[in-house]
Amino acid sequence: MGAGQPRWSELLFWSFSYVWLGVAGLAQVLSVRNPLFTSFSQDQQLTASGVLLVGFVAFDIGIYFGFSRFRADRKPLRPMAISETRVKILAVLTLLFTPLLVSLLGGLGTLFSSREALTNSLSQSNLYSSGDTSAGGTLLAVAGVMPAVSLLAILWIWKVKPTSRNRIDFIALFAGLVVVNLILNNPISTPRFWILTILLAIVLSWTSLWSSRGLAGLVVAFVVVGLIAFPYLDAFRYDQVGGAAATVGIGARPVDFYLGKTDYGSFTDVGATVRYVDRHGTLEGKQLSGAALFWLPRSVWESKPNNTAYILAVDSNFPNLNLDSPLWAEGFVDFGWFGTWFLLLAFALLVRRADLTFVQWQHAGHSGYVPSGLLFSLIFAAYESFLLRGSLLQAMSRICLVALVVLLLSTRVEGSPE
Repeated sequence: MGAGQPRWSELLFWSFSYVWLGVAGLAQVLSVRNPLFTSFSQDQQLTASGVLLVGFVAFDIGIYFGFSRFRADRKPLRPMAISETRVKILAVLTLLFTPLLVSLLGGLGTLFSSREALTNSLSQSNLYSSGDTSAGGTLLAVAGVMPAVSLLAILWIWKVKPTSRNRIDFIALFAGLVVVNLILNNPISTPRFWILTILLAIVLSWTSLWSSRGLAGLVVAFVVVGLIAFPYLDAFRYDQVGGAAATVGIGARPVDFYLGKTDYGSFTDVGATVRYVDRHGTLEGKQLSGAALFWLPRSVWESKPNNTAYILAVDSNFPNLNLDSPLWAEGFVDFGWFGTWFLLLAFALLVRRADLTFVQWQHAGHSGYVPSGLLFSLIFAAYESFLLRGSLLQAMSRICLVALVVLLLSTRVEGSPE
């Protein structure tokens, strides 16, 4: 933060780690209570702490070597930019297909009821089943990503080309996209992580925050929201009064959520992963292959693995099968210590690439166009907490769809060097 560099992905990695693995994990260890209501041997608890530390070291090494030779004035050899024409086409298509998407999702009544009602609607339409949710998940990803990316692209075009703010076509499309986002990405039926991704991406677009003071303020705000506000944001998850308050108690203190709400179970999930490996051995890449091929339906790949969080819930005899499996756990369950080291190192390289895009743009300033990498890196940084929290299989669809949409919006900058 002191350097005043908008290395958002790195800052948010450590902010996530502080809240979900540091504060919540420490509270669980000291109180000998955790959201899974399970226990671990001392060796398993020490191993879980070691897995986290190995991941932190691997991440830090990847970041250090990634920035050690960085030059702020270095420009990409083949700059790709967001095409205004393609953004308008995407925005128009989004507006045209919104009525169809609303109908497939169960109508406006369902979308403004609860997440439970939306899930029931998808199940009744055979888009969700007990064995395969790929069709419904793809529909939800498309309905969430298209309006969000369109809106962010127009905001950034306005940022680099102030004259475009007076163009009636952009003003009309922007107004329409705001309405569509309020429908398809409303906080009632949309998962918290995606709502926060959109809001955070908009906040990160405010370049006034790209200073040491702005960075510090945003990180503090992220930590405060993560520690205090986050568990209350699922109040609309169920048809009846539910969510965090119903699970833990109306007058619950923040620490009660850390000890009794699976939202803060990341440290415990790493412990459950260590126990699973002790019992069954590593899965030798099975889970990572399932995440990489998330788009392949089970009707085609009958032996497609369930997400890692599901496996941990079953092994722990926990009734709620919708748990988390942090990136550390994803690597460890497949390849043990090496898996955690490799996965966090690879993630650090991705984070480094994303942050270099921000820093280069900050130093060079804009040239009248929006770099494609900047738009993707913005959404990646905002989405990062869900990638870290897991499960990886569940997190892949939206970020991969974002990458595809940004690619389709991209074009070569005229006059760029070969």
